[in-house]
Amino acid sequence: MEENSELVLACYDEHKRKVLDLLGEEKENGVVGNLNMYGHLNPQGLDLHYRVTIGTNDEKIMENAKRKLKEYYNELVQKIAGICEETGSKFTGGEKGAKSNTAILDSLTGKNISVTNDLKKRHSLQIKAVKNSSPVFNWRAKK
Repeated sequence: MEENSELVLACYDEHKRKVLDLLGEEKENGVVGNLNMYGHLNPQGLDLHYRVTIGTNDEKIMENAKRKLKEYYNELVQKIAGICEETGSKFTGGEKGAKSNTAILDSLTGKNISVTNDLKKRHSLQIKAVKNSSPVFNWRAKK
């Protein structure tokens, strides 16, 4: 697990560098932002998290920055899924349920990376549960 963890951590290090570079480059365009990275171990392995906050008064600049951040996210997910595939590790998906797993599956769709049937099945069950739940409980998942 240690070797696989180091590979995954290297992906996050690269992602961190890209995001911080973007924030630095866009600063002159009036973009302000920050990156928070944290995580923990759980029974399945690493549970890494990050949050990027950005703001600007220019909608076009904001859309460009968001597009680049989405591109970086997709690259991160694809690299981690590739590591899992190469090492026989299990790609368990996101901790935020349906919304996280939708983004993960979108990132992997059309790429030459297999996604475990477990992740697809879990996502399908999550979507079904969200659709069948009261709006009081599913507002976040439906955004």
